Amino acid sequence: MSATVEKGVMWVTQLLLKLLTWFCNFALVILALVGIVVAIGGFFSDFGADLASEVDRPTFIMLMLATMGLALALVTLLRKFLIHLRAIVDTVDDGDPFVLENAHRLRRMGWLSIIAYPLGLLLDFVGWSLDKLDNAKVEFDFEAVIDVTGLLTILLLFILARVFEQGVAMREELEGTV
Repeated sequence: MSATVEKGVMWVTQLLLKLLTWFCNFALVILALVGIVVAIGGFFSDFGADLASEVDRPTFIMLMLATMGLALALVTLLRKFLIHLRAIVDTVDDGDPFVLENAHRLRRMGWLSIIAYPLGLLLDFVGWSLDKLDNAKVEFDFEAVIDVTGLLTILLLFILARVFEQGVAMREELEGTV
């Protein structure tokens, strides 16, 4: 790959990661505001009054708040993940990605993914519960929720962290022998 193409790819990658991080910041503000509106509107006004005859209103509001809370947690984790990824990409752009801090970043990204995985499952379950409130004939398909690619990605992050650690150790050992 030519140097010009590589620089272009790096520039696009950095721009995309910055935009995604900005989007996460924006989504956090919107989710927090919507959560506040649902909480205040749900408990202190006629919010959802048209649903009162069809669904259990307090349960509906609690499930909506759970949805907002889980979404806030997941977007926060995604934002942290992107920050670590941006830092790794910056070291690639600087010409020296095999530093111990990148191994730590990859490991943190793995832990963030591990935390996000069950939260995503829980969010799917809350969504299913919301669907069930209006007596829809919806069945929760747990097998459809299992994401093998996501699990493999988590494993890959931890493996890459170890590879980076070994690469740094090998380089330090080599520098010590020269």
